Amino acid sequence: MSARFTDEQLVLAETVRDLASSGLAHARDALEGRDPAPGPTAALFEGFGGLAVPDDRGGFGGGLVDLAIVVCELARTISPTPFVSHVLATQVALAADLDVADAVTGTQRWALAVDEPAASPWGPWGLRLGVDEIAGRKVGVVGGSECDAAVVVGEGGVVGVAVPSARHPRSCMDRTRPVADLEFSGTPAVVGTAAAELGLARAGAIVAAELAGTGRGVIDLAAAYVHQREQFGQPVGKFQSVAHPLAEAHTAAQHAWSLALYAAWAVDAGAADARRAVSSALAKSGSAAIMASEVSTQSLGGLGIAWEADAHLFLRRAMASATWLGAPSLHRQALARAVLAEHAERRSRDLGPPPT
Repeated sequence: MSARFTDEQLVLAETVRDLASSGLAHARDALEGRDPAPGPTAALFEGFGGLAVPDDRGGFGGGLVDLAIVVCELARTISPTPFVSHVLATQVALAADLDVADAVTGTQRWALAVDEPAASPWGPWGLRLGVDEIAGRKVGVVGGSECDAAVVVGEGGVVGVAVPSARHPRSCMDRTRPVADLEFSGTPAVVGTAAAELGLARAGAIVAAELAGTGRGVIDLAAAYVHQREQFGQPVGKFQSVAHPLAEAHTAAQHAWSLALYAAWAVDAGAADARRAVSSALAKSGSAAIMASEVSTQSLGGLGIAWEADAHLFLRRAMASATWLGAPSLHRQALARAVLAEHAERRSRDLGPPPT
């Protein structure tokens, strides 16, 4: 993996940055109950929906790192769009060897449905999913109210595409990204031939990239404020009590971004540590995004807790996205189990079999 972006990736980042430049204003519209401008979302589906999908599957090629760059730039202005849920669903369906042509072209808009009332996003799942039947319920589906179909994970990690039989919109922390509980019954549209683990790893790397972008964006917001807000004749950003927490938050967000990029590369490359890299990225990025949002809110002083300020929009996004594919604590536990299992295996190998 190269430690530098290619020229094409730099242009990609700049293009999406321009497209997302009004994202914060659109997020404010969504918060206030107004419909966000449809233009950016339409451009995303048309121009970027096929990223990280091979040419022979109808996509534009490229890798997960390219898609991570797009999602990170969108998150830096918390652009309110169903595009992210759509590409997560596309990646899970792609890994399950499902036909993703309709998703790539934007003919259908998909949402990823994994959470159940009594299961983590990584399973075990109770929803029954087979060629002839689908029956069950998924909760808190981002974009579930407006999707044409959902990519669903059922018993044993089976992946399918199905149209919900009922939708129940629900309140959520991030008002710019509506969620709904979905019920399924009848016959699914199609069922994949592979389990969900690889697809969820691909989706997890992208969620980590979004969380890293959220953290970086809110730090940009706070840094701009503390450089122009003056007290005692100088910018408040010069005071250690303001500068040091922001510097720590910036470091955490940059670390999260590095882990997200490595996870995206590792999954694409089939690296042996890919699953662990995804858990590391999700564990770090979720905590870093929330920390950055809280520190930035404090850096804004009294303005930070005002409804009119934008810091709470980032905090809402960070807290919601941090649980999208499992809370940071869940991934820290997964990492701990992996390390302990590796240690036990190494110890067993070094000591040899027990004496008979």
